[in-house]
Amino acid sequence: MTEGINVLAAMVLHYPQTVEGGNRSVWRMQHPAFAAAGQIEWEGDSLDWQTDESWQAAPAKDIRMHGSCPDTSRLVIQEEARGDASLQGWRLPGYDAAGWQSAAVYPKGAFLPTVSPAFQRKRSIPFLFEEKRPLHVFRAVQGDAAGWAALLEKSEPLTLPAHSEAVVELAAGRLMTAYLTLRVQGGRGSVIQWMPAEGYVQPRDGGASKGDRLDWQHGVLTGPTDRYEVGGFGAADDRLARQAIDSFARSQRADGLLNACYPAYKPNVIPGFSIYYILMLHDHMMYFGDKDLVERYFPVAERILQFYEDLREPDGLVGRMPGAGGFGGGYWCFVDWAKGWPVGVPPAAACGPAAIDSLMYCLGLGAAAELAEFVGRQDQAAACRSRAEALRCAVRSRCAGRDGLLQDGPGLEQYSQHVQVFGVLTGTLTGQKARAALEQTLDDPDIPQCTVAMGFYLFRALEQCGLYHRTFRLWDKWRRMLDNHLTTCVESDGSYTRSDCHGWGALALHELPSAILGVRPAKPGYASAAFKPAAGAWTHAAGEVVTPRGIIRAQWDVADGKLTKNIRLPEGMVLAEETDDF
Repeated sequence: MTEGINVLAAMVLHYPQTVEGGNRSVWRMQHPAFAAAGQIEWEGDSLDWQTDESWQAAPAKDIRMHGSCPDTSRLVIQEEARGDASLQGWRLPGYDAAGWQSAAVYPKGAFLPTVSPAFQRKRSIPFLFEEKRPLHVFRAVQGDAAGWAALLEKSEPLTLPAHSEAVVELAAGRLMTAYLTLRVQGGRGSVIQWMPAEGYVQPRDGGASKGDRLDWQHGVLTGPTDRYEVGGFGAADDRLARQAIDSFARSQRADGLLNACYPAYKPNVIPGFSIYYILMLHDHMMYFGDKDLVERYFPVAERILQFYEDLREPDGLVGRMPGAGGFGGGYWCFVDWAKGWPVGVPPAAACGPAAIDSLMYCLGLGAAAELAEFVGRQDQAAACRSRAEALRCAVRSRCAGRDGLLQDGPGLEQYSQHVQVFGVLTGTLTGQKARAALEQTLDDPDIPQCTVAMGFYLFRALEQCGLYHRTFRLWDKWRRMLDNHLTTCVESDGSYTRSDCHGWGALALHELPSAILGVRPAKPGYASAAFKPAAGAWTHAAGEVVTPRGIIRAQWDVADGKLTKNIRLPEGMVLAEETDDF
């Protein structure tokens, strides 16, 4: 026991009931069972404990015990296991066992008398002696002998190349009963096989004879084989994302909006950030396809959308936000640290309805429609899409400005790159009008430009309009970060960057795999993958993309104006047909 929180946990093995299933010396039960009791003592105090209904249990569905090796099945039980992400860390404090069930107590007479827990007796002999002992490399049949030696003798990490095979024969130094452990990270779907053997045997006349147990030149190793399929949890790990999704949900107020940061000891409400929460749920759906998570948090999204719907005016636009001039009414209507925008709020917001609010609401409705559809709420999906179309029509009608641009507010000769970007992303601006609006804002420095904070949405709009090549110079903001010896991304452009480490500056984490390499989920949970590079000014990209279903390996090249693509998908994943709507 250690100071702080401790966990009592056990894995219960339910052996095959048939004797032929392995190891005849092990009693079989009709049902899996676990009975234990003990006492914890500390500083003159003690606590008695026992297994009862207060314990929680869950089946380990991906572990199978069997005795398929005919020569040794009467002596041993073999194991096959696949990594199960839902059980990762189940023996550690902080593990979320919300999906587990309370343990059940079997009624009297449920077991045969010979194996009933009621007939168990205290062990009369000491437990076998145990000690931790490293193995050493006896022979590397295929693979890096030095690397394996460093792993086993010095605990140095060993990386196996993708799609490679290693065969290593290890020695314990003496014959013993051993329980082998191996920690792995990544490598989802890789197979590890252990075959314990007493020593080398020499094949002879259809059988085998035993001589020098170390004579590998003339002998072979034989024995039962345990098989393990790597879960790859070190790769597609969404625990941090889940924690963020849950924390923000806990911050929801009576009006439906979320706190901009949480936990927090006082309110800090930025209405647009609540729309980002819906987009975050949508991102998680696309990458992980977790219907339970979407079902659990979709009501949070509904209340956010209702806040915006309640502000709709008769002309269809979202009305003036409380505190829209900056701070006030408990809200900070921040959009971006754009030049000329006091405290990050567009001046149009102080005059009445701001187009950016209607467009962000429209974007949230589009994401919510796909979330609702994913969990079978077709009527809600249709309602969200209907509202979104009404908003698009209202913005086109009330905010049409000069040269095909959308105004920052109805009737106001104020324009920003931001409104054009969200006009493109919501489908309010389409086709050549969308392309022209973006190019005009890129070429006119007097129009407020998207800063680092809005880089993600600007890049998405440029990609959508076939203008991704224009991002090459926009990366200068990040190049300057490197020139200034930053190792993290800043919050804002200009000489005063505010924070030197800000999440919304980490644009490259998305652009490199999803846009430039061009690999992203086409259907929820990566049921299918899209491979559509936004080549822009680049002529080559190659890389690996981690997904919950395994690693995708992709490469593309441009030569003589021709794009050549190659992609390798994990087993069971399909490549979506290439269209223009990914």
